[in-house]
This record gives sequence, C-alpha cells and structure tokens, in this order.
Amino acid sequence: MSELVLVGPKQIGDTLLATPAIRAYKRAHPGTRLTVCCADEGGPYQVLLHNPYIDALVAGDPAALPGPQLVLDPSIALEHGWSVRKPFAWAYGRMLGVEIDSVRYDYLVTPDERANADATLRTLGEGRPVVIVARHSVSCMSNHPAVRRANKCVDNVYWLGCAEKLIQRGYLPLAVGSRDEVDDPRYVRWPGKRLYGHPLRDIAAMCAQCAGVLTVDNGIRHLAAAAGANVYALSSAIPLAVIACAPVREGQRIVEENVFLRDVGLRTLPRGAERLGL
Repeated sequence: MSELVLVGPKQIGDTLLATPAIRAYKRAHPGTRLTVCCADEGGPYQVLLHNPYIDALVAGDPAALPGPQLVLDPSIALEHGWSVRKPFAWAYGRMLGVEIDSVRYDYLVTPDERANADATLRTLGEGRPVVIVARHSVSCMSNHPAVRRANKCVDNVYWLGCAEKLIQRGYLPLAVGSRDEVDDPRYVRWPGKRLYGHPLRDIAAMCAQCAGVLTVDNGIRHLAAAAGANVYALSSAIPLAVIACAPVREGQRIVEENVFLRDVGLRTLPRGAERLGL
C-alpha cells in the first residue's frame, strides 16, 4: 500500500475547506493510506475527527511520519482560487491532482454530541430558541484593539443592535468565541449570553441544533455549515465564488452576502437574520 501524509492548515475554516479535496483524493486513490498531520489536537484536529476519508489522524511533527508529504498551504490555495474565481476547495484539489465533486464539507456530529447540545441549548435558552452569534475572526486585521484596519469584522455596535432585535423577536442570542476573546473590552457589553472557550466540537453540535447561526467570514461560519446549521454569513474580504458554503443536508438554509464594511449599517445584520427566517 502506498502512503501519503498531508500536513494540514492551522485554522479550522481552512481545514474544513480542504475536506472536499481529501474526499476526492481518497476516492481516486483508495489503495493509498492517507494520513493527515495537525500541529496539535486543537481546532483543525478536532474538525477532522471521524472523517471517513482519512486513514490516520495524528498530531505533532510530520517529520517523524513515513511516506511522501504534501503541505496543504491555504495561502497558496486562496491565491490560486482567487485568481480564477474558483472555490478554495477546488484549489486544494489541484494541489492533490484531483477534481472535487462538490464543495460540500465532510464533518460528523456524533449522537452523543447532538444530545449534549440539545440539553445545553435548553438550559441556556430558558424556553427561547437560541441563535448563535460568531462575530470574531482570528484572521481579521482589527481583532487587536490597537489595530484599526478591519478586513472582516463588523463594528460591535451593529452586533449589539442585531442581538437586541433578536431578543425582541423571542430569541436568545448566544455569543461564542475563543477563550482569548473573553476579556476583550470591545465585546464586554452583550444583551444575550456568552459562551467563550467552549470545546469546538460541542459548539459545532450546538450550531447544528440551534435556530440559526449569524457570523462573519471565520471558522465558525464553515464549521456551522459543515455541521448542517442554518447560517447567515457576512463576507467582505474574499469573494463568495472562492469561499461560499454548500449545504450538507436537505433543507439546510445558507444565506451569504458580500458587503463592503463601509456599507454595513444598523439594518444589515437584522436583515440578514430575517433572510434566514429568524
């Protein structure tokens, strides 16, 4: 049996965007033992758990692994996809020498994860349907308070206005993010509830079970779509032709739009929520 080691990306969105290419490669080369190596057991490793097209998922230094290696470099995939206005996943496929069959992600929510998510949402919602809000992006140039250039993130005042609208309609807005973002002073004020630093796979299961997910172009956008959630995503930095999400289940609603950040106003996010049926 031949071997191939794929060195995976470092971000969860970039990793999920590679899953169609991984699927296409394994289907084209069923006799090849396919190993994916992640830097650690963090986000990328977690989203690849239970992937049926990966023979071995390992964390650590790829240099210790046998067989030829290929680095799935998202910067190269993005540059290639953007230049020809083709999907990110298509560019990963080109790296692997295969054509993808679709941009649909591969991600499995286990029955236990789904049951735990139901219980958590019932507790947090206190009788109200929960809407998950993911307003952060690790690749946004304005994530640090000292940096003033925004390329992905929307000013928090718009998220606050959207959350208040959701509450008026009977929803519980739940803000999610990484543990590092808990104490960011820009995001202290929030009319709903917050769940920062929660295990990533649990967040994915909650996305799949909640009323809807509102997000910018970040890892949660791709994770929620991959888990089967109904998603509204506001994108400004990258064309949708390159990063649009595809449904993974029948009836799944995915509403995405490109809006220049200078054109975002108080009605943009509430209107997006309405388009999702919230």
